[in-house]
Amino acid sequence: FLPSSMELPPGPTTEEQMERMRGMIFDRPKSLSVSEDGEVKSGSMEYLTRYVISQSFDAPACTEAFVLTYRQFGATPGEIMKYVETFFKKYVETFFKKPDNTTPKVKHKKGDKPQETLPPPLPILTERIVQFFKLWINVAYHADFQQAGLLAILLDFLKNKIHPVDARDGTTNAYQVKLALLRANDNYHKARKKKEEKDEKTEKQRNLLDISATTLAEQLTYKEALMYRAIQPPELLNLSWSSKNKNNREVARNVVLMVERSNKVSYWVATEICMCKDLRKRVQAMKRFINVAHKCIGMKNYNTTMEVIGGLNNISVQRLKKTWAELPERYQQMWQDLTVLMDTKNNYSEYRNSIGVAKQQNIPAVPFLGIFLRDLTFIEEGNSDKIGKHANFE
Repeated sequence: FLPSSMELPPGPTTEEQMERMRGMIFDRPKSLSVSEDGEVKSGSMEYLTRYVISQSFDAPACTEAFVLTYRQFGATPGEIMKYVETFFKKYVETFFKKPDNTTPKVKHKKGDKPQETLPPPLPILTERIVQFFKLWINVAYHADFQQAGLLAILLDFLKNKIHPVDARDGTTNAYQVKLALLRANDNYHKARKKKEEKDEKTEKQRNLLDISATTLAEQLTYKEALMYRAIQPPELLNLSWSSKNKNNREVARNVVLMVERSNKVSYWVATEICMCKDLRKRVQAMKRFINVAHKCIGMKNYNTTMEVIGGLNNISVQRLKKTWAELPERYQQMWQDLTVLMDTKNNYSEYRNSIGVAKQQNIPAVPFLGIFLRDLTFIEEGNSDKIGKHANFE
């Protein structure tokens, strides 16, 4: 609040402030390129900064897009801040200076001590700059105001530049920016804490690898057997599972679910291995999954076996040369046996022989679904529905 004894010089009208702001944005035709319908297409970073400040209320999405992308055009946070300060300074000077370039004096009542001279309130630009800062803080508080060191510069600007011409209504616009800073700081630390808790939870979840390979294989087999049995014959017709049409894919809902699960399990295997920062732990994780795949073969669960092999064959895992080199010879041989069994050579001949034996011996099995889908695709695409006018019943 200002002392009651102070008489402020009369402020410019809203129309005068708006006109002056527009004039300072479009005073250099070459600095902004405007389309026929009045939309700004391009411009110098300084004048684009002025433009998005003017639009911070009417088009906040435009301002947010600017503060998100300005770095891509070679500008730095410090440069954007200087453009804001320059815009504000020149704007204030156009109202604050008399024609003879002298500063208007504030009148005091008799007996009062001289007070600092203050300019008139200029809410039009002040409020827009404040809104610009609030949007900027919400979008890039940590990167621009903490890491890039703008926080102290912003606070100084609010205190020494914005506050003197701020609205005199008891709740200043500068306070709104400080409140936005406090909220952004609070949200940032909450997000960090949440991430740390998530990382801690993830680390605890890694104890899953402490479960025996047999137990993991049993649980994976149980889950996949249930999903496999849920697939109905109509789901395997007309390549419905690979259709781009949502309704067609819904027909093959259980097939789609199992395909999605297969991808998730493969990525889970690769992720668990790659998340181990220590070489020794990576080797242990790799051994565990090779053992799980080996146990699944013993349970005739070929689908999970292929999922684990897919994860181990992921490029992110295959490039871990030191980890593979540290793998004990026993596990190297187990891995070799697995890859031979599920090799694509001769149309998966080794796998087909193995599951054929299980079928002859009436042993329950979870087949590799990918083989069925591949064979069905060849059947659908390699045979026409009709022979002449007749249905191709064969």
